[in-house]
Amino acid sequence: MRTVEAMGGARVESVSLFPRAFRQLWTWRRDGADRERAPHADGPRRPSRWKGILIAVLFAGSVGLLLHHAIAKRRALTELVPQTALFYLEVSDPGRVLTGWRATRAWRDLIGDANEPAVRTVLRTPDLGEWLELFRSPMALVVTGLDWTGDTLRPHLALLWMTEWPDEALRRFAERHVAALAHRAYGAFTIERTTYGGTPIVGYRARASEKGLFWSARERVLILATHPDVIRAIVETAEGQRPSLHTHPRMPHLRQAVEHTSPSSWWRRAGASPIWGWASGEALALGVRSLPNTTSPLQRDLARALLEAFSLTVVFALDFEDGEVITRSVLDLDRDLVKRYEPILSASAPLAEEPILRLIPRRVRHFTVYRWRDAARLAEALEETLRARLPPPITLALDGVLARMRRALGWDTDETIADALGSRLAVVDTGDPTLLLIIEVRDAPKVAALIGKHFKHAGARVHERSVRGVRLFSSDAHPERAFAFLEGHLLIGHPAQIERVILAREAGETAGEDPVVRARLATAAISGFETMVTLEQEEMARAVSRALEWITRELALPLPASNADMVRQLVAQWPPALRVSALRPEGLWSESRSPLGPLELALAFTEEDKR
Repeated sequence: MRTVEAMGGARVESVSLFPRAFRQLWTWRRDGADRERAPHADGPRRPSRWKGILIAVLFAGSVGLLLHHAIAKRRALTELVPQTALFYLEVSDPGRVLTGWRATRAWRDLIGDANEPAVRTVLRTPDLGEWLELFRSPMALVVTGLDWTGDTLRPHLALLWMTEWPDEALRRFAERHVAALAHRAYGAFTIERTTYGGTPIVGYRARASEKGLFWSARERVLILATHPDVIRAIVETAEGQRPSLHTHPRMPHLRQAVEHTSPSSWWRRAGASPIWGWASGEALALGVRSLPNTTSPLQRDLARALLEAFSLTVVFALDFEDGEVITRSVLDLDRDLVKRYEPILSASAPLAEEPILRLIPRRVRHFTVYRWRDAARLAEALEETLRARLPPPITLALDGVLARMRRALGWDTDETIADALGSRLAVVDTGDPTLLLIIEVRDAPKVAALIGKHFKHAGARVHERSVRGVRLFSSDAHPERAFAFLEGHLLIGHPAQIERVILAREAGETAGEDPVVRARLATAAISGFETMVTLEQEEMARAVSRALEWITRELALPLPASNADMVRQLVAQWPPALRVSALRPEGLWSESRSPLGPLELALAFTEEDKR
């Protein structure tokens, strides 16, 4: 008997199974063949070929059991995460993530294959070498709680790495490197060593504040956290004292809805998305139930009511396809809610053929088109949903807000505009302080009468002017807001915005006539009720340029995009970002296609902080 180490570090005992099984299979097959060739005077021939098939089946089953035992011994990261976690992000295959990023157009344009040797040289320095080895392992980011101190929000978060290293090697690594991180982040610190459930926890707490870094290692998993409570929660989950995220009844179903599985993959996990995540509003609502009594009872009750009413879960996954980053997400909705809204929000016609696109100028930052079947039914459903989910005090407040809004518009209490509207709405960001709204109408006289009531109620002088035969109406009370009817649509926005729509339509420079936009819309997986297209990339170009400047300065890497002008030219050639949302049985499903994916959002936040 000998002991071997199988996949994931599991130890499997075998009795030289493979060579002996092959010898027996060959011997029995050969003997059976000899018996078939020999005369059988004493009795009938035995079907020895079936014996060989039986032995082959038994051998395959033994191998399968051994492999299953070796794989089953290795835990999934979700088995260590408590089910009450607020946020979870897993990078299950860092190698595939790196391969996917290198295949994107953004990487090729900004980094380039020629610079990869230089990148490897920089990353293989002694300071980063061991960290790189660690980052080749599956990892996860977990947020288990939040601390509010005044205006400061501190998340209780942890990073987990599932490695092939023994626990002792992980502890040596953490002793060397986590202390250096704490010194760089906090300066002077004190060392805390505790044990929880038999698991050692080491902490480096800053002397000047309550901040700190804490780490632990168990079951070949390294845990690096900002609070010891996170490690304690993980230990309790690993010991079975808490339900894990792995056992959440909805998690497998929702994850399957967003992950892209290759149809040619014989094993589902081989085609699963390399990055996926989970954000739980339900867990946040549970945490709010235990809010301290420092806030007023009314504020506390309102916060709890709102969070419990909208305690929804979001699952998302990232993939790399055709040189782009694909982000798919699903918002877990009640099935009755999906059944109620799906007939109202279904849209089957391709968006590229919609007339509303021929009223959106090509030179805008981004636009979002919403489509539904019946505006009156949609308004009724929204009102019923809000009243059913909100507590009575908030419902009364909502009624008051709606009544004041009608009075401000000069409408009667029972008047509504929903039955006069069509089934298309475009919200356009032109780069101006106000958004441009383009709404399909089916009863223009009624809409015009309601606008007239609004002007009359304001008591200000009404101005009318004509642009290419289209009449624009505005008033002295709100000169920044104008109204115009064009091709069965109502335009609401600044007079200059509406004028640009009229001129773009006349010149044929609209989104509906732009081949790039039409080609981009053709890549959408489905026709959803919401479609967002981002055309202008100026802000992203600035953020990318600053990030590349930092890389060049700190890492001394020569990059193809050496200046801001070159970055701007490269980014301008990228295809527009596209997001499509639709209702599915699982809930509200969305798919985004963009050159950078969530990295674009991270760069935008960084750029906003610098301002």
